[in-house]
Amino acid sequence: MQQNLPFEVRDMRKKEKFMIDDAYLNGYAKKCGIYATGVYMSLCRHVDKEQYCWPSLQKIAEELNISLPSVQRAVKELEKYRIIIKKRIGKKANNRYILLDKSEWSDIAITMQ
Repeated sequence: MQQNLPFEVRDMRKKEKFMIDDAYLNGYAKKCGIYATGVYMSLCRHVDKEQYCWPSLQKIAEELNISLPSVQRAVKELEKYRIIIKKRIGKKANNRYILLDKSEWSDIAITMQ
């Protein structure tokens, strides 16, 4: 007879400086989809202390092993829910991404122009 032991998860990883809001995983991940979630996690990983980050779209695509158009669509999806703001910096420089506080996120997708 097998005993029903409580399920236990132990995190044995070395902790680093990577964080993602529970609010994203608890609702926005479903709204935005798997590609946008992967891109958001990549942006969270690359963010600096001022909440800016600037990995290239190509770098994100390579990290996630997805196509460049998939990354571009995911960025637009994150912008629609005001999870991030993308700032274009010239023709040759990487975009800057601002990760907004969850209090600024939109429950309804904003129509992008």
